[in-house]
Amino acid sequence: MKYLKIIALTTIIVLLGRVDSTFGANDFESGVRLWGYYAPVMSTLGPGSAMGIGVEFNRHIFSVRTAATDTQPMHDTWDIAVMYGRAGTIGSYYISGSTGAAIIAGEQYPNLFGGESEGAMDPMLAFPLEGELSWPVNDMLALGIYALMNVNTNQPFGGLGLTVRLGKIK
Repeated sequence: MKYLKIIALTTIIVLLGRVDSTFGANDFESGVRLWGYYAPVMSTLGPGSAMGIGVEFNRHIFSVRTAATDTQPMHDTWDIAVMYGRAGTIGSYYISGSTGAAIIAGEQYPNLFGGESEGAMDPMLAFPLEGELSWPVNDMLALGIYALMNVNTNQPFGGLGLTVRLGKIK
């Protein structure tokens, strides 16, 4: 299972590199972009949210995000992640994927899709993943689809939702 996760992550990173080189890499301006985002998501444990800030240059992304399985940050089951990723464009669409290290804490449930809370879990190291496909509305605003996962041994969770990104988009 551990090797399957490593293979999947490597495949995602390679594919993102191929997207950049195949579709619109010349249209993707180099330079530094600072941005923040908020994404209400439907997580495996119910309605949740994710938010973060990041810096991007030459298709490299460095970001910090927090995700929660509740609409309030740092409530229920949550994580704080430091991530690295790659970004590219396909026509006018923006696509990105990131992974990194996270601390997860909060409530623990008996299975992936919830159930009755088993109480608080101790903070632990986790493996976060996120991806985004968005459309620029203008130079400072983009709307899109956001996916996240947190892989760990206590309470893995994932989610899918809509994202609003503010900052230097183009």
